[in-house]
Amino acid sequence: MKKMLLVLLVCCCPLFAQDNVAVAVRGVELIRGQMRDPDSLVIESVYTKPDKKPDRPPKMLFCYRAKNGFGGYGREMARIEDGRIRASLSDGCGTLGSHRIARMGWVDITDEYLKVAMPAAKDAAAK
Repeated sequence: MKKMLLVLLVCCCPLFAQDNVAVAVRGVELIRGQMRDPDSLVIESVYTKPDKKPDRPPKMLFCYRAKNGFGGYGREMARIEDGRIRASLSDGCGTLGSHRIARMGWVDITDEYLKVAMPAAKDAAAK
């Protein structure tokens, strides 16, 4: 049974990831809109989990660093559901760890997100 599930995940993951990356890009823009210094935002990891209602977009979990109000950098985690930021935890990713996040049903799509986000960031910097 575990092997069958693994095969399904490997086969379906690219299709699943493409839709989720688009939602992740919009989620990063939501987070960036809440920043005092939006240019300081650095996304460390992106996780997704399907919503229980199939007509809703997937839930997203972001681990990021950004400049805080004191001029230093802080690590935080933001959860986005239904296109809104639902929770933000200071150093949540550091205390939870990626293995615990995965056990809670979240799927890591950081690599897929970075493939889309990095060329866009390079284009913006070139302008």
